[in-house]
Amino acid sequence: ERAFMAQALGGMGLTFPPSFGNFILAKFPNDKGRTAPEIQEYLRVNGVNVREMGAYKLGDHLRISVGSREANGRLLELLSEKFASA
Repeated sequence: ERAFMAQALGGMGLTFPPSFGNFILAKFPNDKGRTAPEIQEYLRVNGVNVREMGAYKLGDHLRISVGSREANGRLLELLSEKFASA
């Protein structure tokens, strides 16, 4: 699932450092409608929780857990929709 998520997120133009944990630390652009806080709120309203990283001085990043294919697919679907409308 990690490779699936990394490929999909990278295909959306997001960057992230290599990791072996159960999450991906994705960096979001500063473009209106695509910032980490805006994406976090959009996902939350749509029932998907990701962790903001501002407390770690990474305000433009979100911690995205690698879950089941179904859960990952939902998150990727929402991100695609949001990026298309931004």
